[in-house]
Amino acid sequence: MTKVKKIFLPTILVFGLILAIPACKKKEKEKEVKPVAPVSEKFSAADLRPSIVVDGIPNRLPHSIKFIFLRSAVNADQIGKEPGKETMVKFTPEIKGDLVWASDYILEFKPKEPFPFERAILVQLLKVNTSQGAMEPPAGEKWERQFETPEFDFRRVELEDVNFAKAEARLVISFTGPVSLDSFRSHCRVMLAETRVTNL
Repeated sequence: MTKVKKIFLPTILVFGLILAIPACKKKEKEKEVKPVAPVSEKFSAADLRPSIVVDGIPNRLPHSIKFIFLRSAVNADQIGKEPGKETMVKFTPEIKGDLVWASDYILEFKPKEPFPFERAILVQLLKVNTSQGAMEPPAGEKWERQFETPEFDFRRVELEDVNFAKAEARLVISFTGPVSLDSFRSHCRVMLAETRVTNL
């Protein structure tokens, strides 16, 4: 269980500085700054070669899987969008989730349900839809990685605040993965100065 702290950022006011131009000098016409059109560089699957990163806290269930390419694979307007049906990611055992371009060179997979505990999982990127079309690993190569998830286990408990008079305490209890709150309440027993805490 992780405690989320709210952070309030102060508003920053930026004041413009006005420069006075002597009247004796002739005013020069301002030059228009036109956006530079992005250069469409050709690349191949050999230029991509993604690293497959298991994203999360060590010894806990991962949050997501990231395919980090060696170069930009899509245009900037694809960031935050799904890669399309031509992109194929295979999990063994099967794991359902969503694929989104986190940046122009990072494709991220987030599972709809938490990854299973104590399993060896093989993830394969079979094909990816890029700005240059769909691409597969070069001949003789595989874009894949196998990883193992930890067993379900209790990690630690931290006491943040306690009120003996009211028999109240604030605890942060961590496990290797998500737990059902109802199951936790029915199986967990917390004692405070020999008094059982019932409001969990």
